[in-house]
Amino acid sequence: MRRALSPARVSQLERVLWWQATYLKDAPGAARVLKHWVRAKLTKGMTFNEACDRRGWSRPTAYRRRDEALVAIAGGLTRNGIERGRH
Repeated sequence: MRRALSPARVSQLERVLWWQATYLKDAPGAARVLKHWVRAKLTKGMTFNEACDRRGWSRPTAYRRRDEALVAIAGGLTRNGIERGRH
């Protein structure tokens, strides 16, 4: 069953998709890890731990990189004055 999204919600989701390119351009390693973490969250039957194992990544390091990416995005949103729920 497909969900119908309002045009405003679609625009909001499109802006969110650009966060990685906007706020992680100086951290390609963290961006790559975040990409795989998001993919694991969205794909049924796939876990981030499995993704780490397939790539030969250390799990603790991968989780640190993911956290670095999320902190960088949150910091960028804060610097740009974008409030929670207003993205």
